[in-house]
Amino acid sequence: MGNLCQKVNNNPPRSPGNSGGISTGDVDIGELDGPLSKAEYNERVVSCPMTRLKLKSVTMSYSFFSQRGYYPDDLSKANQDSYFVNAPFNGDEDFAFFAVLDGHGAKGHLCAQFARDAVQANLKQLLDAGTEFDVAYPRSFILANEQLHKSRIDDTMSGTTCIGMCIKDGWLEIANSRFSCDHRM
Repeated sequence: MGNLCQKVNNNPPRSPGNSGGISTGDVDIGELDGPLSKAEYNERVVSCPMTRLKLKSVTMSYSFFSQRGYYPDDLSKANQDSYFVNAPFNGDEDFAFFAVLDGHGAKGHLCAQFARDAVQANLKQLLDAGTEFDVAYPRSFILANEQLHKSRIDDTMSGTTCIGMCIKDGWLEIANSRFSCDHRM
């Protein structure tokens, strides 16, 4: 996640200059109409308020919000979402890499965490080896999927989706990948 997010108070300022932070809980959710109390709901939330990021060629703001699902038969089921904000990426002051991953299946949280780390490591390795960005970016996702299948994580009936976004030298590149369940027989 880098150092762009950290614990913050309940009501951080929502201005473009806000440095941001991770908040777990105390989200203003208004009236509740469901099986969870406000405290139980807030235990399921991870968020980052509006954060300003300045690269050489662009200034932008971002935030995120994730809520662990409600499963009546498994109240402590792990949040299967994962994400990263990596800026500057690979030491380049004009390069930011973001992604949101949504795990699914019994080991979806592990698949999402594995893919989160592998995609970043693969892109760095490919770029450091001199691979052009237009080749390295999609290849980093393909490699991560192959690595997940070879890992110790049982992805037989689990996997993750990933939406990645790179801002590099003022250009925006978006990738949509599905680290599919492994259907090896």
